[in-house]
Amino acid sequence: MSSLTTLQRLFFATCACCVLCLGTARAEPIDDAIAAQERGDTAQAILLYTNLAAYGNVEAQYSLGRMYYDGEADYQEALNWFRRSAFKGHDRAQTYLGMMYYLGEGVNKDYREAQKWFLRSANQKNADAQNWLGVMYTHGKGVAKNHKEALKWYRLAAAQGNLSAQNALQTPEMIESAKLKK
Repeated sequence: MSSLTTLQRLFFATCACCVLCLGTARAEPIDDAIAAQERGDTAQAILLYTNLAAYGNVEAQYSLGRMYYDGEADYQEALNWFRRSAFKGHDRAQTYLGMMYYLGEGVNKDYREAQKWFLRSANQKNADAQNWLGVMYTHGKGVAKNHKEALKWYRLAAAQGNLSAQNALQTPEMIESAKLKK
């Protein structure tokens, strides 16, 4: 009977240690990179994100892409990180990759490639990508001009609060398309 009591004590002591260890665990490593970026320590943020990205952290890869896209305007480096993250299914990276192909930033303009990436992201319910698809169908860039299809994508984006899509739905051509669709 005493051996059972000893086992119970050992079990409870082990559980207590686990609870204590979990309570003192550090925040996620990416939080350190985010904090460095927020306080303006770009070098430290890049170092931390790069270390995480090397281990396949898609959020870190995307964040590096954004830092190079928004900060230093190093489109080649941004493209590199967006591609890594986008190929792993990161919707915002897919949207930025599509945008870079659409605008010709760091790559030659390629509307079909842009549409491919926007569609992947839009199918994950990314409102920005849905709006971009609306733009593409409105203007016939890389796809056949199709106001009904544009309307579909604008509505999806607008329903999520995308202001650009909401504004696009108020243009005469989209208002007319909406009337024809009824």
